[in-house]
Amino acid sequence: MKSINDTQPSWREDILQAILTVTQRKLLVVGVFSGIIMICIAVIATTEPFYRSSASIVLLPREKPILDIAAQSETLESSDETARKAQASSLTLPPNPELYETLIRSNDLAARIHDRIDSDTMSAESIRSSIHVNSSEEGLLTIRCQASDPKLAAQIVSLAIEECEMTSKTIERQLMIQQKGYLDGTIDNIQGRVASLISKINTSAEEFGVSEPEQAASRSLARIRRLDEAQIRLQTKLQGLQIHRTNLDPMVVALKAELSSVLEERDRISENFCGQVSESSYSRMLAGWKGLHQELNQSRDLLMSLRAKRDLFVIRAEQPSGNLAIIRAPSVPIAPSGPSKRRAISIGLLSATVVSLLACVIADQISRASREEHSGELIVMIRKSISPSSLICWKETS
Repeated sequence: MKSINDTQPSWREDILQAILTVTQRKLLVVGVFSGIIMICIAVIATTEPFYRSSASIVLLPREKPILDIAAQSETLESSDETARKAQASSLTLPPNPELYETLIRSNDLAARIHDRIDSDTMSAESIRSSIHVNSSEEGLLTIRCQASDPKLAAQIVSLAIEECEMTSKTIERQLMIQQKGYLDGTIDNIQGRVASLISKINTSAEEFGVSEPEQAASRSLARIRRLDEAQIRLQTKLQGLQIHRTNLDPMVVALKAELSSVLEERDRISENFCGQVSESSYSRMLAGWKGLHQELNQSRDLLMSLRAKRDLFVIRAEQPSGNLAIIRAPSVPIAPSGPSKRRAISIGLLSATVVSLLACVIADQISRASREEHSGELIVMIRKSISPSSLICWKETS
């Protein structure tokens, strides 16, 4: 049983041997640890603090052009009805945060910001590297800038947002101008249609022979009604006379002549019921007349609506509002954002501990190797190669 325990590795002895190695070279460990700590303290003391300013903006969905549908369907009402029946998402274009993210990280924007700021401490390349942007699919952008001056950091973020707003307004202006171009073409087509309808109405009026067919027809109807009343009255009187008198009686002959003239007048009015149009053709031609007038009124209403929308697009192109809203404006930071003393001290302590222990291990290995004959000769040769006299000789020979 005792032999089995002797063959097993004694990890406790290894730990104790490591502790002994450290305690025997405690001056080396303390010296290396203190040196690295002093270096870290010097780096922290000489490092210039920096400030970080940030802002958040959101990109609003843009209005999708739908007036080109009105140009095809020829009625503004049908396009609006189609738009109301469509889904809400189909009426707007989704935001494009990748466009603004690329803009903010571009060299052109950094150069424009460099020309506008009153500072010679930062170049255009340093400005570009100091700006960081994060975006989301919903169109939320967070812009951050890191600089040695707090006011300069806030100013750079503000100028970046201004550039984004100018880009957004430029895009909206181009869209409005494009929509105005669509409407100009549609308005020209509708104006041509209105002129064609007016020409057809004038031709139809020439066929009627009157400028107001309905009024002429109304007057003809009134005359026909009076003639019908006169015909009934004369026929009744004639029937009464024929009971007691013969057809050769002067009064009967006079009534027949008067009744004949009434019928002739009615036939003449029926043939020229509305100007040059007969009573039998009046209904068909009146339906075409009214259809032309109704189409003309619709075209004029559509023309007025499109002109009003075109004027609105012109106003929006002159004064674009953009699709960018500022959620959180940049502010001048009060306290520096870095360097972090806690992080620097933690890294310094960790590196000092690792380096001091590594130096202790190397020194222990050199001490053990110096006891061996071959390793001792190698150590002597290494010491001679790094001695000042050997360095002077190497410099002279070179």
